[in-house]
Amino acid sequence: MARISRTTALEPLEIPPDSISAAMVKLAPGSDPHAVALDIMHTVPDVTPIESPNLFQTYRKQMTNLLGSILAILAITWVMSMLLIGLVFSMAANERRRELGCCAPWGDTRRGISIIGDRGRPAGPDRRGGGGGP
Repeated sequence: MARISRTTALEPLEIPPDSISAAMVKLAPGSDPHAVALDIMHTVPDVTPIESPNLFQTYRKQMTNLLGSILAILAITWVMSMLLIGLVFSMAANERRRELGCCAPWGDTRRGISIIGDRGRPAGPDRRGGGGGP
């Protein structure tokens, strides 16, 4: 900051080489920043504490809220994907049940139907859809 102040500030900031210009004190959650600043001012000579109570606490609260929002969106997405997977499986099972129902008038039994052939009709040992016939 002192280096940049030579070109950007009205008056350059002069800091002796063996001194510290600023120090940040991390407070425990729930502590009073004003009381800590007063304690520093009374115990450390030639130090002026500057409080910034809302700067990092606001950031922490925003990040906590953002994490909660992301977890809520993740949970909603997971539930919706499970519902859609269940719906697709149910539709496939229902379609298979209808296909098997269409085979009954042809004289097929449940045991004779193995898979659906590439022509879209049931394939079994007595048909040419891939179920084992010549």
